[in-house]
Amino acid sequence: MDGFDQILSSPAFWVVIAAASELIGMSKLKDNSLVQLLFSLLRSVKAKKG
Repeated sequence: MDGFDQILSSPAFWVVIAAASELIGMSKLKDNSLVQLLFSLLRSVKAKKG
């Protein structure tokens, strides 16, 4: 999983995640629980890494 760790440590990856999260927050997709679950998971992984 070295490649996956490398992706998670890339600042550009988190910029894209944050931008996508903002776009979802502004759209009707924010009601999609699967999307919320995915972004919650990504945020928790980032919190554990950082």
